[in-house]
Amino acid sequence: MWRDKLRQTRVVDATGNEALDLDLLLSYFSQGEAFFELELSHDLGHRVNETTEPGANSHLVTLRLDIFYLAQKCLDEGHTSIVIISACP
Repeated sequence: MWRDKLRQTRVVDATGNEALDLDLLLSYFSQGEAFFELELSHDLGHRVNETTEPGANSHLVTLRLDIFYLAQKCLDEGHTSIVIISACP
C-alpha cells in the first residue's frame, strides 16, 4: 500500500519533467494510517524474520525521518508544494 501511495507523489508532465507533490507526501505523515506508524513484520507478510525485523525497522525509521525532513525543508525553502526532480534533455 505505501509503495503505491509514495508513487502517487510523483508528477510527470507531458514533456517528461518529473516533480514531487510535497503537500501530498507530507500528508502521509499526518493521516489516520500515518506513514510514521508503518512497521515491518513477518506476521504481516513482510520479508523479514525475527532476527532481521528489528534492524529493518530501524532503517525504516531513519528513512521515514529523512523523507519527512527533506520534504519539509524543500517546502520551507522553495515556498512551493511541487518540486522538479528531473527534466528531459
